[in-house]
Amino acid sequence: MVVLATAGLGRVWVAARAAQLSRESAILRESIRTERYEGDILEVRESALGSPARIRTIASKTMGMKPAGAVTYLDITAQPSKKTGASKVSAKKVAGKSVATADVTGASTLQKIMDLTAGEAQVLLVGDVALASSRK
Repeated sequence: MVVLATAGLGRVWVAARAAQLSRESAILRESIRTERYEGDILEVRESALGSPARIRTIASKTMGMKPAGAVTYLDITAQPSKKTGASKVSAKKVAGKSVATADVTGASTLQKIMDLTAGEAQVLLVGDVALASSRK
């Protein structure tokens, strides 16, 4: 009789544990579904916030920026002239755009300054975008 009672209680315990784990599994599935949905929403928001049209609008309205009339590129990767040691600047057309090439002795210094300036401009723009989105 004790053996039958123990077997019966064991079966009840296993069934109760299975029901509990099934309920926890359903809760976890629902949580995963919710988190995936929120992740998808965040991806859509990121895409909308990073759209070039939105950035252009913010740049024009809050920073007073306008599209450039003409684009000129400065190529500072060229080496200085070995004969004269002087800086040499020339312009040429690439794909219909004016490109200035320069042989500059301090090219690495100029490159560092340009990188720093570009980085600071990016921080300012991203910071303004974050502020503008929090105002809405």
